[in-house]
Amino acid sequence: MFTAAELKAALPSAQALGSSSRITGTDLRPFGTSGGGDWGQCRASYASVREMGSIEGAGALQYMLSNSTGNEEAVTAQLGSMPAARASRYLELRRRLNRDCPEVAVDTEAAPVQEHHEAQRLAGLGDEALLEVRRQTGGDEYDGTPSYRVDVRVGGVLVVVESFRDRNAAVMLAALTARRVHSEIYGLRNTRTPWFSTRNLLSDLARSPEDGSAVGL
Repeated sequence: MFTAAELKAALPSAQALGSSSRITGTDLRPFGTSGGGDWGQCRASYASVREMGSIEGAGALQYMLSNSTGNEEAVTAQLGSMPAARASRYLELRRRLNRDCPEVAVDTEAAPVQEHHEAQRLAGLGDEALLEVRRQTGGDEYDGTPSYRVDVRVGGVLVVVESFRDRNAAVMLAALTARRVHSEIYGLRNTRTPWFSTRNLLSDLARSPEDGSAVGL
C-alpha cells in the first residue's frame, strides 16, 4: 500500500482540465467514504454504508476550479490506498447503494428534498470504474441539476472525482488521474492503451443521456 505523500505525487496538475483550471487546495487525510449523496433515509443502504465506513486507507484530496464550460466549477480529486480486494469491494458497495436507493428523501430546513441516484459502469477506465449521477429536486433551489462522481480502481488505489454540472470534466479528470496513478505510483509508463482512452470514454458518454441512465447496473 502507499503513503499519503506517494498519493499526493499522483494528484492531477493545475492544467489537467485546461489552461484556465487551477488548484485551490490540497489535503492529506485518510481516505473517507463521504460524498455522493445522503443515504440515511433509505433502509436498504444501512448495511452497505456501515461496511463502507470500515474501509480505510491513506489518502490525498485536491480541490480544483475548472472553467471548461465557460463558468468556474468546483471539482475534487481524491486518492485512497488499500488492498486491491478492499478497493474492489468499495466500488461494489457504491453500485449497491445506487441500485438499492434510487430515490432518497433528505431533510432540509427549507423544504423536503428528493435525491435521485443513478449509476453506470464505465468500460475502458482503470481496472473497474463507476459513474454516479445525483440530482436533487424540491423547494425553490433544487432544480434537478445533476452532479457527477466517478470512482476508478487502479490496483489498490481508488480515484474519486466529483464535479457539479460537468460530466465530461469529471470523467476526463478521473481518467487523467488514473493514468498518473499508473505511471507515478506503479511506475508503469506505457499508458498508450485503450485502458486510458478518454476519447473513447467521452464518445460513448456523448451517446447517452446527461443523467447517466442509458446503462444500468
